[in-house]
Amino acid sequence: MASADWFEIKITGKGCHGAMPHNGVDPLNILSHVHLALQEIIAREVPPGEKLALTIGQMHGGNTSNVIPSDAYMTGTLRTIVDDTRAFVKTRMTEISTAVATAFRASAEVVFTHGCPCMANDATLRKQIVEYNTALLGNHAVIDMDKLPKQEAGMGSEDFSYISERVPSVMMALVANAASGELYPIHHPKVVFNEDALAIGAAVYANTAIQWLKNNS
Repeated sequence: MASADWFEIKITGKGCHGAMPHNGVDPLNILSHVHLALQEIIAREVPPGEKLALTIGQMHGGNTSNVIPSDAYMTGTLRTIVDDTRAFVKTRMTEISTAVATAFRASAEVVFTHGCPCMANDATLRKQIVEYNTALLGNHAVIDMDKLPKQEAGMGSEDFSYISERVPSVMMALVANAASGELYPIHHPKVVFNEDALAIGAAVYANTAIQWLKNNS
């Protein structure tokens, strides 16, 4: 799974009345330019074949229609697979945001609030766990995430990755389709998981431990 970095970009300009925009420095306008400029990193600065997601999830500024606010901000998430790319993109995000803001007579502050590294599955342990649980559940019940279509794989992240940095690890995902039969994407407000899957998850968890101890003690 991808690394994840949550960030906030704050633009500080100069507030003024909306009827006299020349008296201020509009942070909302500048925020829009920064948003567009950040896409250039993906389009022109990272190799086309490399997986990368740079998503802005929210933009905020002002509280009425006829006043230009003094500041505005946006937040988002950065997902990468390669550590060097992660560091490079974070640096470029700061450089681009600062330069664009300066060009429009404002200032920018880029803060990476929290994140996690890539999740690394241990190849040997992964092979063993697939064998253990295929024997338990059957071939139809064990899905190899590497064989999913690219559009389904996505760039999800998981802070279990901190564990995988320290000890050989494997992460498994339990599929729990909606009880109603209606399928909603991850984080959708209408999703309701079928809790019948929990028993299967518990069995897989216990079986993995039992079989690994049998084969590695």
